[in-house]
Amino acid sequence: MKRMSKYKVILFDVDDTLICNESSADSRFELIFEKIFRDYGVSSIKYTELINKNRIWYFKNEDQKLSPTYARNLFWQKILKELNISLSIKKQKEIVDLYWQKCLEGIKLKSNVDKVLSTLKDHRYKLGILSNGDFYSKACKLTHLKVDKYFSYLFTTELVGKNKFSTDIYKYAIETLNINPEDIMMVGDTIEQDVVPANKVSINTVLISKSDQLDYKGRKYSKPDFKIKTLDAILKIVS
Repeated sequence: MKRMSKYKVILFDVDDTLICNESSADSRFELIFEKIFRDYGVSSIKYTELINKNRIWYFKNEDQKLSPTYARNLFWQKILKELNISLSIKKQKEIVDLYWQKCLEGIKLKSNVDKVLSTLKDHRYKLGILSNGDFYSKACKLTHLKVDKYFSYLFTTELVGKNKFSTDIYKYAIETLNINPEDIMMVGDTIEQDVVPANKVSINTVLISKSDQLDYKGRKYSKPDFKIKTLDAILKIVS
């Protein structure tokens, strides 16, 4: 089939755009406490305090300069240091495995994702992922949900060392794709990371939001080219 519009490549955010999480981060940390930290005599109260404190620290640093990694190693190393606990490499790996086991158990595709991706692929669009984080964690989610087959590209912020608030990963994608930015469409659920930086480099933007009260006034580059409430509405945009 021929493409239905001028766009050659459609890029998607992952979390809260294609995938929703049914398990909370708290449930993952609770599992790790029960399987690892309880055996070292750590109280649940102390553990929870350190988790909450270091989550704030980690993601504050991530926003400024870091791209999150699959292992979140810097996060766990700070907690272990504050608890004065030394774990073997095997035990440290077990923490990572437990976290992602619980994470993958709790994710599912949003409505009509399979149908939309299949239709776009059938119409010969090249599809890609552009997301915060690292290649491995995103690849794990996509393969777990069996949608990796639809994508030709996986751009993650670890490639440039800056998160999606920056335009760097978008510029990297344009350079790699070797096409005009006007031929690319970015689909995501946040203005700050999926719309503003993409608009700055002339990529077409689609915001998925159920809100009818979004205010773009006084926010340069914040208005998407299209706003839709559900992913399947993208088929009307490209038709």
